[in-house]
Amino acid sequence: MLLKNKKYILIFILLFLSGLYAYKYINQADVHKDFELAKQYYNQGNNFLMKNNNQKALDAYNKVLEMYPKNSTIYLYINKGSALDNLGKYQEAIDNYNIAIKLDPYCILAYFKKGISLLNQGKNAEAIENFDKLIELNPNISNAYNNKGVALGYLNKYQEAIDNYNKAIELDPKNFEPYKNKFCPLYNLKRYEEAVKTCDKAIELEPNRHDIQEVLNNRIKALNKLEEVSRKSKINQ
Repeated sequence: MLLKNKKYILIFILLFLSGLYAYKYINQADVHKDFELAKQYYNQGNNFLMKNNNQKALDAYNKVLEMYPKNSTIYLYINKGSALDNLGKYQEAIDNYNIAIKLDPYCILAYFKKGISLLNQGKNAEAIENFDKLIELNPNISNAYNNKGVALGYLNKYQEAIDNYNKAIELDPKNFEPYKNKFCPLYNLKRYEEAVKTCDKAIELEPNRHDIQEVLNNRIKALNKLEEVSRKSKINQ
């Protein structure tokens, strides 16, 4: 009788252990299935983002966050922020960049994109602080100085803006943006010859760029001012 009871106990233990194994295997399979589905949503979001289909990208990223609210990669928050930026939802974008920065305080891309969102909101002083942090992390990014120059220009700090554009050009002499952007502070400081030269350099770098007409118009504007100054000078003589 004792032997028989031991036999049943052994069978019970084996069934219990096999049940545990089966549960663990099924659970792991479900986790793997969920992870694969989340990865699909993430990739879909990236594809939609590249095609500028921002609302669909946002929907896909949100599905990932519903599945993994506490274990999402910083790039999910950065890409979600990009979609929100493109939809003009700048503060929501900044909220997502802040989450990415909290997860990785050294994430240069998050600071860069956050700075652009701050500029788009007209929060220029905050944008400068953000770009300063970016420059502190990596002082060799041309567009960090370029965008800081934009913010300084909006605050009428024209010489500081020019200094930052010059630094951007020093780091990347083929960067069109600082040449184009440097026009405004030079023009506002009545340095018209330099304004013409920065336009010439921008045109030389990218003559077929989509926004080159703005540079051409600025060049004409500065040339007209030079002619006006010249006429007044002759009259005064």
